[in-house]
Amino acid sequence: DSKDEKLRKLQAHTQMVRMLIDDSENLFILKGKHAQLQHDKAALEKKNEELWRNNESLQREVEGFVKMREEVLPLVNAMGIMKPVGTGAPRGPGPQQMQPGPPPMQAGPPQQMMARPPPPQGAPTQRRPSQPGPPGPPRR
Repeated sequence: DSKDEKLRKLQAHTQMVRMLIDDSENLFILKGKHAQLQHDKAALEKKNEELWRNNESLQREVEGFVKMREEVLPLVNAMGIMKPVGTGAPRGPGPQQMQPGPPPMQAGPPQQMMARPPPPQGAPTQRRPSQPGPPGPPRR
């Protein structure tokens, strides 16, 4: 082998060693980033489970309020103490002042209390709060 050929082989070998060093440094960096991402993922999954538990608890609470309202509202309406919910009646402590003249007209039937606002026109309807879905996060 000539000196030029040996020099060329040595330079090619040196370049390959440098590339391997760069690759190993990049691999080390990526392993560190991967470990951080795994840690972040575990923390997010834990937080997600906590939020699901809170959501289910709030859903049960709302269902309890809806059931209580359905039981109490007919009694309240029969007693004639309050206007039905959803007519714009002011809320707050103290008796309401009676205005002279006929009672104000009701703006339609009492509004049903819902967990969410109604979907836009043409959108698929959502499940009512009295029919909860399966517990846990949605399946992927």
